[in-house]
Amino acid sequence: MFYLDVLAKPEKDIDRPNPSQECMVYVLEGSIELGGQTYQGGDVIILENEQCMTSKSHCRLLMLGGETWPEVPFIEWNFVSFDKARIEQAKEDWREQRFPKIPGDDNEHTPLP
Repeated sequence: MFYLDVLAKPEKDIDRPNPSQECMVYVLEGSIELGGQTYQGGDVIILENEQCMTSKSHCRLLMLGGETWPEVPFIEWNFVSFDKARIEQAKEDWREQRFPKIPGDDNEHTPLP
């Protein structure tokens, strides 16, 4: 697993850390070019076969990744699990407010969508 905070000057090549692992790029500031397309601050890119991107301006990126998961997790609202029953239990626990309160932020409850 990796987490990289990348700062780059304009027109610099930025290599994918490990081509055999999955990699997501979050552009925080500036812009990059990848596969002939330009991405800017706020964009999220899941790299497929791309190995390199180029900074088009001074930029800051976060690169996150690691080994491919053996299966795709279930995602529902703020809950993520490989077990659908566990998500259903978490939803019920949330509705019944069985999660611990956050000190200093326990005056409101966000309902399950």
